[in-house]
Amino acid sequence: MELVLLRLRPGPDRPPDGLPPSVLVSLLRAAALPSDQLEHVRARPGPHPGSLDLALFHRHAGPRPPEASLRLAERALAASPRLTGWTAEPASPQSPVDLDTLHER
Repeated sequence: MELVLLRLRPGPDRPPDGLPPSVLVSLLRAAALPSDQLEHVRARPGPHPGSLDLALFHRHAGPRPPEASLRLAERALAASPRLTGWTAEPASPQSPVDLDTLHER
């Protein structure tokens, strides 16, 4: 199983609206394709106002899981008018995701 950590942020013209992590998890599951091999998704509020941290678990490493996770997140963001202007980015070493605080929804 391959783990990919992402951070989603609202755009500069979008005020943080406190999107529940469970809503984002549902959007990601709905946007997932069989080829994504998505097994689990966990989410929690991120460190920046309105941001969300994600942990995506894929069934196998396959070709380029980080890029596949970003594409999946971008599909989910594009499918929801509420998330217009949001961006997805890899969680960086300077802003790590604390796995102990992630909750599956």
